[in-house]
Amino acid sequence: IYNKHTRINIDDWKLAMTHSPHGYHLQSGYYYQDSYQLNDILTSASMMKCNHHYFHYNYLANNDIRDFDHIVELGGGCGDMAKFIRNMGYKNKYTIIDLPEVLSIQKYNLTGLDIELTSEPISSSSKKILFVSTWGISECPIEWRNKVLNKLNPTNWLIAYQRQFEGIDNVEYFSEFEGERMDFPVLNWDGGSEYILK
Repeated sequence: IYNKHTRINIDDWKLAMTHSPHGYHLQSGYYYQDSYQLNDILTSASMMKCNHHYFHYNYLANNDIRDFDHIVELGGGCGDMAKFIRNMGYKNKYTIIDLPEVLSIQKYNLTGLDIELTSEPISSSSKKILFVSTWGISECPIEWRNKVLNKLNPTNWLIAYQRQFEGIDNVEYFSEFEGERMDFPVLNWDGGSEYILK
């Protein structure tokens, strides 16, 4: 996939794709068992997933993630998406909203990177705000989702969601969200998954 928003510095991309040793005891061998050789890069499934999100957003939404004033991610996992976006050259404000227990993992994984961590909804005075949530938002209670989105009022979003989750009809919930939509065919549980990219 290619357009003006998918142009990259190859050295930035190699850094972003590199599998992090954080959390691994290198002598145990698990780091290498969880790694994949991609030409001259030792990468991981998580980094490949972040790469997929990043380039599909830039291409289908016809935007460049690096151009936003503020990125707010709900449900940041181990922090790999934030790390990937920072290493791709994003310079502006980045915030992750997550559970306190998960924030501790992110704080460790994101050592040395300027990422704000919080467990509360936030507002932002920025003009261009990208809301990122890859399955996190669709696993939250609807009241909490609305609280986060209403307080933030993002201008754009990169959302991946499962169509059904514990009795919640996410297709209905996301039906009025604007943006490009794309099926996520490799994830077929919970009714399958879909992107909304604006």
